[in-house]
Amino acid sequence: MWFEAVLAYLEPSTRALAAESLAYLTIPFKNDPDWARRPSNGTFVSRLEDERHHHIFRSYAKGTSPETGYRFDHFELDVVLSRDAGPRGWTVHLRSSGADNPRPFYLKKSTQTGLWFVDQFGNAYVGVRPPVDPETEQFV
Repeated sequence: MWFEAVLAYLEPSTRALAAESLAYLTIPFKNDPDWARRPSNGTFVSRLEDERHHHIFRSYAKGTSPETGYRFDHFELDVVLSRDAGPRGWTVHLRSSGADNPRPFYLKKSTQTGLWFVDQFGNAYVGVRPPVDPETEQFV
């Protein structure tokens, strides 16, 4: 669901609803309607809003690659590892097709609802290999 909200945020027409969804699904943003304006979230928000960085988030879709411009028809995550991380919660390592190593995300479970929420996701928006422009000459 968190990635669905991220992908919805990439589209200006669904950005407001996606921001509300991210505020609900992300522990550091909970109960903060202004999370997207906080300097501490500046890099994350700039990557979400700047089209030049959208491929970072699309790179988590199984079957994408720099060569295909990270395009996908169906969004499915590639979970490499999922395990208890003790006091940090639950860790899920996701493959990004533009990175050499899987990226860890940390989730925590609500004591009130029993639902899982994203707690730490700083690796989600670090750079990945850029999309390959099919019009640009390549040398292999």
